[in-house]
Amino acid sequence: MIKWQKQGEAVVGPVVLGDGQPATVVLVGTRQNPKGAAIVLTPEDNGPLKTTPLNDALGRLDPAQVIDIVCVQERIFGNSGLPPAELP
Repeated sequence: MIKWQKQGEAVVGPVVLGDGQPATVVLVGTRQNPKGAAIVLTPEDNGPLKTTPLNDALGRLDPAQVIDIVCVQERIFGNSGLPPAELP
């Protein structure tokens, strides 16, 4: 399970991609918004951060992480009636 936390208006959590690369999930809006979720890749050599839309990184995430991401995004930004997530 991803350890989520609020950071301003965003919700962020660390993940490790299937190839072992560390990254951060950033949620800022609804699932219907193409820019509502992104993956920020952590560079190996202190280079610039690379951001990619969540949809482009789905194949690199563990299925359990994808479910966690979608559920938290819906609980924070969605209108499905799910109870809001309690985050630190």
